[in-house]
Amino acid sequence: RPAAIAASSNKCINADVYRAASFATLSTLCNKRRLCRRSTLKMKKCWANTLGDCSDKISREHIVSKSLFTGDKVSVHGFPWCKEEPVEVGISAITSKILCEDHNGRLSELDAAASHAFKVLREVERLSQVRRKLKKRYWRVAKYKIDGTLLERWFLKTTINICYRKDFLLDPNNNELGIPSQDIVQIAFGMAKFSNGRGLYNASYVGQDIYTSEAVSMQPIYRDSDNLLIGAFFFFFGFSFYLSILPDPFTGDEKREFGL
Repeated sequence: RPAAIAASSNKCINADVYRAASFATLSTLCNKRRLCRRSTLKMKKCWANTLGDCSDKISREHIVSKSLFTGDKVSVHGFPWCKEEPVEVGISAITSKILCEDHNGRLSELDAAASHAFKVLREVERLSQVRRKLKKRYWRVAKYKIDGTLLERWFLKTTINICYRKDFLLDPNNNELGIPSQDIVQIAFGMAKFSNGRGLYNASYVGQDIYTSEAVSMQPIYRDSDNLLIGAFFFFFGFSFYLSILPDPFTGDEKREFGL
């Protein structure tokens, strides 16, 4: 209604100009709606879409952080295409379109924390090997720092990466397989914390022999009765960890499934 607009702005608006302006506004709205539909389509592929703030482009997420490894190739075992025998592939090959660009970028600090932890353990092993060859003495204590909170979130992110849209329930209140609950997504992004005994545990014992290796392996633990994922065992540079995702205690019907 041109007259109403002219009255509110105290300016005379030509009807033809107004129709052109209206068309431009309508065109802009249509473009925004098309963009929104495209964004929603891609957002469904992002495992963090329950946060409600996906960007409009999907990205390739490394299933396990690329920065952990020093070479261009890795030996992979446990995926559907390499269950029987390990396969050597380029590090860029173990990626999947499971996060939008924004959420992928926001988790980069976890990749950096895991990479730092790997480097620390690598340096500890190197120093240990050097000192074993030298005459015994009172050694200066070498101290290293690892951010446990970020590393815990990295283990959770990696678990979701591997189990996303696989044959497990990741949410006790959702029957759709492989879809993580909003609770664990928020924890992965640092918006909430583990509680009720959940979280990352050292799975080794006093006196255990630890054989370090430039490798990461993961084995999901799920309840046989309903395929609900309750946690995952990790070997991280040879060190054992257990990530407890659900507060439920072990009941005896848990099984280990495929691993990386």
